[in-house]
Amino acid sequence: MATKPLNNIKLKETEDQIKNKIPITAQIEFKLTSWDGSALKLEAPYATNRNHHDTFFGGSLAMAAIVSGYAMTFMALNEHLDKDWGEHFTLVIRDFNCRYLKPIGEDLVTVSKPEEISSLLDFPTTLQKKNRARIKVITEVSHQKVCYLKATAVYVALERKLAQQTE
Repeated sequence: MATKPLNNIKLKETEDQIKNKIPITAQIEFKLTSWDGSALKLEAPYATNRNHHDTFFGGSLAMAAIVSGYAMTFMALNEHLDKDWGEHFTLVIRDFNCRYLKPIGEDLVTVSKPEEISSLLDFPTTLQKKNRARIKVITEVSHQKVCYLKATAVYVALERKLAQQTE
């Protein structure tokens, strides 16, 4: 998964924004490491996320998967909409399901991508036309090609006015 140089700057900006706006995410010490326009990679260290069984804490695994999918969706919107889309729209998670496949005792890597590649283009287009859109994201948490967690999540972007009406 190759990352364009400009994307490295956008990845760092997105990472910082997530950590600042959702402070608990900083606790897992994640790093967004690549975005190729269709898949996002996130890494998180074992040392700060281990539990009393000397494995990666399940809550940290789930949070890494959620943050990875959120960041992938955020990067897709950044690519397809103008830079200030966040002033008009908000991005939230609607649904999250995961399966823990085996314990992990190493640093982890997540890879998040849309369930269907075509949805990457449909998502921002629908958002602009209807002021709301959703995308289903698949995330796998792995280390050295061994999968430890599989997750699916639905992220929803909607106009800020609509978001305030549903609260």
